[in-house]
Amino acid sequence: YASAAIAISATFLGYNFLLRGYTEHLIGTYINSDIQSSGALIRLLMNAVPAAVFVFTRKKFKIPYSELRLWIVVSMISISMLVLFGIFPTASTALDRMALYLIPLQLFVFSHLPNAFPKYGALNVSVFIVIYYTIVLFVWLNFADYSTYWIPYRISTLD
Repeated sequence: YASAAIAISATFLGYNFLLRGYTEHLIGTYINSDIQSSGALIRLLMNAVPAAVFVFTRKKFKIPYSELRLWIVVSMISISMLVLFGIFPTASTALDRMALYLIPLQLFVFSHLPNAFPKYGALNVSVFIVIYYTIVLFVWLNFADYSTYWIPYRISTLD
């Protein structure tokens, strides 16, 4: 209990001294302003897909229980953020920024899929993952608002 008390006290003091004034600025910037993130839904979906896969097939993942609990929590947060986007579309930028921190879920789930589903063959599952991300890249390159800024050697077309 002493460690929990110290952690709670440190969190409270850290928030009050370091973040309290900045929190109002963040809320004003991401929630109260009219800023919209056009790619938020796609990024939230990209986290929600592996989250749903993990939640429904978590028993197939051969990982320690403590790690399993962590990824269940991260998966539920990812799915909840997609639901929140449906309820509060004006918070798209805030949800989009928070979703960036959940991207490791994609790495974790997709890297464990070949071992979680051995009956489909590691190569087949790996090919599926490559196809999934190829589709994501194709959609982004062809339909994203700012994809032209990321294509090499096309800087002169931006003017």
